[in-house]
Amino acid sequence: MANDPRFLTAIVPSANLVATANEMTRFYQLLLQGGELDGVRIFDPRTIRRATSEQSYLEFDFTLLLRFRYGMGFMLGGQWFSPYGPDTQYAFGHIGFTNVLTWADPERQVAAALLTSGKPLVYPELYYVWDVLREIGLACGKERARPRAAAVARAAQRSVS
Repeated sequence: MANDPRFLTAIVPSANLVATANEMTRFYQLLLQGGELDGVRIFDPRTIRRATSEQSYLEFDFTLLLRFRYGMGFMLGGQWFSPYGPDTQYAFGHIGFTNVLTWADPERQVAAALLTSGKPLVYPELYYVWDVLREIGLACGKERARPRAAAVARAAQRSVS
């Protein structure tokens, strides 16, 4: 059903964004760069701060049956539990219909997209997805010396306080 042209061309806000991994990572890179990509300004930096600032703390998600932090349209990472891997408290992104995960991590200056063509939400190999996220976090260490990442992290912290 998800490959039916009617589904792919309809407007279904919760289920049918069709994009490539490259398109999704460019979108998140745009957000990491304060709303500008390839010399073109799309968003005001204030818009990004508002969208990624915590709006609800560990609210129960009745679809996922887990508690998450949410911004305005983004699922936020966490220190101990996060859809973006361990120690990603400033990361923001979203999961997709099934086994799709897109996010940006300002502390690591990483924009990522894991897109699959599979439909099962829970399956035995799901552990390996978590392992990939952990490996991305380890390979892309936090860049504390980078002023941009530090500024984004401080701005996020201020908006939470």
